[in-house]
Amino acid sequence: DPSLYYPLLVQDTLIEKTSQMGVKNNGVAAINGGYFKTKTTRAEAADLIKINGKYPRQSHTAGGTGALGIDSLGLLHFAYVPSTDPEWFDRFPSVLVAGPMLIENGRTIVGNSSRDRHPRSCIGVKKDGTVVLMTVDGRKEKAAGMSFQELAYVAHLLGLEQAVNLDGGGSSTLWTKSRNLVNVPSDKVLIFRSERPVANGIVMRRR
Repeated sequence: DPSLYYPLLVQDTLIEKTSQMGVKNNGVAAINGGYFKTKTTRAEAADLIKINGKYPRQSHTAGGTGALGIDSLGLLHFAYVPSTDPEWFDRFPSVLVAGPMLIENGRTIVGNSSRDRHPRSCIGVKKDGTVVLMTVDGRKEKAAGMSFQELAYVAHLLGLEQAVNLDGGGSSTLWTKSRNLVNVPSDKVLIFRSERPVANGIVMRRR
């Protein structure tokens, strides 16, 4: 409920687990953010990221096609990047580019992008402003994951008016304060499922 909670975009100097971001930022829920540079402990986004008017370390190498902006009231806005006026990015204190965009104005717009099934994460809003965080498990015997088209279909079934895909694969993680990890991340350490440290995330906080 946007009247009770607001999203916070976070990225520290080093990569860290989504659950750690949630706890450290006094969140009630947290989901992994956008694409990032791997094989390093330094947090470096692979696309544009702006947090409260400042630009954390980023490389602009991923070429994401969907963006979310957080305005001064803590409300979410979404845009399909190629058709977005550059001024759109200046309009909001915090911006994250990821993608692809899944739902725009209630319509699926994901197109004919990859149909491979993987773990997925996305964030979206319903017509009344309700924020939805969603992860899909995959790379397991009983969880194949989803393609972008399938993820967009489920987002549409949930009544989302706007939705953008976030980083997926082993990064896909959803944490809540009341239940800890909600999903089962696909990364493994030895034989055990393990939460992957990521560069940035979205934390929901109580107003």
